[in-house]
Amino acid sequence: MQLDIPSNTNNYYKCNFEQYGYDIIKLKCWLLPAAINTPSPLSAIITKIFTNPGEATNYLSTFVNDNGQSPIMSSQIFADMYNSTPLFYRDFYWLTTYTNVNNNYVLPTSNLQQQSDYTTAISGNASNKTLLFYYKQFQSITTLDFESTYSISQTVQRSITDSLQPQTPQDPLSIISVNGQDPTAVFTSVLVYGFQIQNFRSFLFHLKYGYHEKTIEYKYPYCASVSNGQYSSQLFIYLPLWRSINNDPLIISRVTQATPFATYLYSTATQDFNNPSITSIQINVVGYQQFIIRASFVDSESGVYSLILNDFIQLYSWDLIDGSISNGTFEKFIDFRDISSGGITKSTTSNSLVLTDLAGNALIIPDSTDWYYYPIPDYFQNINDPYEVSIRTVTEAFFTIPNIDLTLQSNDNTFFINFTNIDQRERIQIEFYSIGLTAKGQWDYQMDMFRIDFQLPMNLFSSSPLPYRVYYRSLIFDHIYLSPQSQLAITSKDADAIGPLITVVTPINNFDGTNPGQIQWILTISDTLNGFLNGTVHVQSNLDPNPYVFTLLPVSPPQPSQNITLNIDIPTECRQQTYTITYVELYDNANHKTVYNDLLGIEYYFEDGGPSASVYKVISPFVMLQEDIHTLLSIPILCLYTNNDNTPPNLNGPPIIPTSINTGSPSRSLEISFNVVDNLNQISQSHLPYCYLHAILFNTISQVATIQSIGNRTASFLCQFEQLPYGFGFPGTFIRYQISGFSDTMLNIGSNGLFEDDIIPVIFSKSSSIIENVYPLPPLPSDSRLTILGKNFGLVENVNVLYENGSEIPTPVQLVYGSTVMMFTKVSLVDRVVQITAIETPSNPYELPIYNTQPKPPKLCPGTPECSGHGNCQSQTGVCQCTSPWFGNDCNSQTVTIPKPPTANPTQPVVDNDFNTTLPDGEIITLKTLISVVSLLELDIDGKTVDSYFFSQWKYTNTTNHNQTSVLEYTYETNLTNSLQTNVQVIVQYYQSEETIFFANQKLQMLPSTLKYKIILSPYNFKHSVNTLRLVMNATIQSTTSNPVNSCSYQEYGSNSDDSEFIKLQVDTHSLYGRFIRRGIIDQRVRPISNTVGTSNQSTTTSSSNTIGINIPWYHLSVILDPDFSVLLDTNSASTKENSICNSLESSENNTSKLTKVQIAGIIIGVIGFSIVVASSVAYYLITKHRTKNAIKSLHSKLKEIKD
Repeated sequence: MQLDIPSNTNNYYKCNFEQYGYDIIKLKCWLLPAAINTPSPLSAIITKIFTNPGEATNYLSTFVNDNGQSPIMSSQIFADMYNSTPLFYRDFYWLTTYTNVNNNYVLPTSNLQQQSDYTTAISGNASNKTLLFYYKQFQSITTLDFESTYSISQTVQRSITDSLQPQTPQDPLSIISVNGQDPTAVFTSVLVYGFQIQNFRSFLFHLKYGYHEKTIEYKYPYCASVSNGQYSSQLFIYLPLWRSINNDPLIISRVTQATPFATYLYSTATQDFNNPSITSIQINVVGYQQFIIRASFVDSESGVYSLILNDFIQLYSWDLIDGSISNGTFEKFIDFRDISSGGITKSTTSNSLVLTDLAGNALIIPDSTDWYYYPIPDYFQNINDPYEVSIRTVTEAFFTIPNIDLTLQSNDNTFFINFTNIDQRERIQIEFYSIGLTAKGQWDYQMDMFRIDFQLPMNLFSSSPLPYRVYYRSLIFDHIYLSPQSQLAITSKDADAIGPLITVVTPINNFDGTNPGQIQWILTISDTLNGFLNGTVHVQSNLDPNPYVFTLLPVSPPQPSQNITLNIDIPTECRQQTYTITYVELYDNANHKTVYNDLLGIEYYFEDGGPSASVYKVISPFVMLQEDIHTLLSIPILCLYTNNDNTPPNLNGPPIIPTSINTGSPSRSLEISFNVVDNLNQISQSHLPYCYLHAILFNTISQVATIQSIGNRTASFLCQFEQLPYGFGFPGTFIRYQISGFSDTMLNIGSNGLFEDDIIPVIFSKSSSIIENVYPLPPLPSDSRLTILGKNFGLVENVNVLYENGSEIPTPVQLVYGSTVMMFTKVSLVDRVVQITAIETPSNPYELPIYNTQPKPPKLCPGTPECSGHGNCQSQTGVCQCTSPWFGNDCNSQTVTIPKPPTANPTQPVVDNDFNTTLPDGEIITLKTLISVVSLLELDIDGKTVDSYFFSQWKYTNTTNHNQTSVLEYTYETNLTNSLQTNVQVIVQYYQSEETIFFANQKLQMLPSTLKYKIILSPYNFKHSVNTLRLVMNATIQSTTSNPVNSCSYQEYGSNSDDSEFIKLQVDTHSLYGRFIRRGIIDQRVRPISNTVGTSNQSTTTSSSNTIGINIPWYHLSVILDPDFSVLLDTNSASTKENSICNSLESSENNTSKLTKVQIAGIIIGVIGFSIVVASSVAYYLITKHRTKNAIKSLHSKLKEIKD
């Protein structure tokens, strides 16, 4: 299938499309400049879809569709025109408010039409919107015109509102005195580039050596030395002793500059004239979407360094399991589940395979190449393959709460979805791409669907629907692909889509130069709707690259605007310097962020391609202060103290280091201990040094030191690397260490530089196994099978399993998948496994998390036998899972299909069912059921009624969907007032056929003839926050029979599971069964609720009736409840159950007796006993006196047995 936008659409639109399967195309269009200031209304969008064979032309109405009235616009410009000092960039903001927006197309923009400008809606509602245009200037521009674009009568107009002529920014950071030192035998292929930095800030270095490339963050204190404010540094680069076929030099550059500032040809290195080659690549599946990739490569000269396959599979020299890097086999375990449901597949890269050697040569196989010419298995799926979409269609998808009010509150929600041909072990992902929210999920065994939990932030812009995509395997399902029941609608009274703003900055200098004092900034932080959550501020001196870091927290109680003070103490012994706020990051309660001066973020933005690449979408908290911000953020101090120390501290003797490190062993910890001394001043405790470890080909790791002791102008420090990365330093033979960042109190910062002995030899021995992970996580599976992940398992046949009772049992390994995965069984499920250790090649002891080994005792299910033999007992919960058509808590009832639907009551939500049915003895009787919503009670903390409302007047509407006649629906509405009007809505649904529904994250089966009551309450004015509400319902079942003397009624109340309760009102063999869910949707969240059955049993022998109270906790916004009722045919009559209400043997015709079965049984025994006494007395007088006393004793014994 192919789609085209013909040229006869007047070049007004640009469109792209996405294809979903074989029958759905998503078209996305936007306006081109040619559409601006058109004299006539915009034409339709013409599309042509080409299929095989033929084509189809479609005319789509323009999306510019207003009511003919232009919006009212007002605007403000906040421009950074500061010219006193060089600036890396300038921010320009244009705040535009549109009122009277009625489907108008509105957009503030500029004459530049570049992607480095960005417009976003930051606040407003359907009628009034505030849009923020911002432009981050890096380059020279002549004029910046702010333009307003809007639609009227389906034409698009644009006019210039303001113009500026800003000066060109100039990066104040400069790197000077760059020089290189050729590698010598002393430094063993380590290049050292020394340089000085003026106006220091963090930045990015880009290093390239043949096909080896890496971007590194240059942050303080990397090799830093500061003397009298002058920042000096060095860059250490450890290269292999090889160079590529093309004699590629080492190139050092900054990502913000096109021209490298250093290039070095490693002429003394041996040249490698051959690319590496592939011998074989195998993918061995070890679990669902889990596999081992095992590859064999040859590079006879410098040796293989890395394989990058489809971006996410990366093999390196240290993944070697057999042979050498010149001719060897490499292996790695890959868990593909998260990756496959994130859209990363074979077609996502231009180069699917890149194999490099140490010299920087590469074998590259582009994605377009037919892989059958190479020994590479085709394991990965293409993105959104139409055939894959066609065989994995969506069968059901819905949100727990599909309509959400986000006004001043966030929302916890759940998305459920199911497909044909699914695998329950798969992962799944949802992306709400218009708000930048992504969440992941997995299979929910209770719901038999995939489940994704997510949270929507408060005060989003209203959207119906909110667009989203679902990622399953390599497939993408856009929301337009799904049914209307699968859409999510959000509303907010007013939206807030911008983070906190700083509206006032007050700098204060309370230091006179001679006495101890302070400098301060008072920041006024405003966030009216979402509220300020937290933040971070960095303050840095021009003499000290080590910043002060302040954590900001909101005041209590929260305020829409608050003042926060930053204090820095200035001692008498100081230096003349200027303190400046260099970085600000603020968050609101909806997780919106504002950032000032994210210089590394901006540099990464340049790395992606510069100003013409992806938009830098970060707003500064100083939007309102652009014109004055640079003067407000700096405080200079005049210090009168005479400083005679411009020399940094030094290391006092060589550091204590290990003699070597084996980075192939289980234990790879490393410590560096060192002492620092200064000749004149104390060692600064606020400047903690860092230790750096430099390995081959740009690999560097660091660790901050801890203070061990402080003396007179001395200090002891310790760097503890808890666990070096596996294989770190390999295939090199050493690691170089370097220490930087120790300082005296006069801000002289030292570094140990680079010396001959600053190396740690590297050993890469694989004589020990390494256990890195064990899964699944406890509790252990019933088959006690565990999978171990790690390294060097090739010779392992047994593992030691240590149990909590102290016993250690050697356990044979069932299966070893190469070197990285092994599985074993026969683990005891009775005692807890504490740790696991490999035996043949000893490993690290791997400790398992604490878990409970004591299984829960099985619970018995109701019924004799359990579940009456009509279902399966779930022993963990004691709940029956009935086999259709059986139903009920004991599976001893069947649903009764009512011949005709009930007649709706037009005055109140009372469902009155009359229908005939046949008893087991053939008698035809009339059954009558009555279900009603009675009242609403407010209860205090002791359960006493403090207010009550009885419903009498209702507004009735037949809301049955005539396209879905299997469900009849009637809506009733009323209200009550207690200084606040509370609306009560009852939606009665009658199911004529069996159907599955979902409520509050539960799957519910609606049987034929089921009545479901959806009850919705709006806000209620509670008398106290600890009070609750009780919604009272009444349920009745009544039988009209020709033989009421033999009738019995019975009531039963209990729990179906942890999720629901039931009440069963039975007359003879028929019951009215009510199911009450223990969950409700309270304030748009699924919350637990409880139910209470009335204590007044209003039952006779031919009717059973009672009240049910649904208890509602205190709430703010809304309540949704969902009970349902069914009529059942019972196997066991009410007369067979204890405490049933039955007639006596001599009941009167009016049938008013309410004697229970136990009472009747007592009367019968008494009558029988009395009859026997009379008969025995007559017999006593008739027998002769010569009867023996034994006969009398026998009679007395019989009487005693009857009475007992």
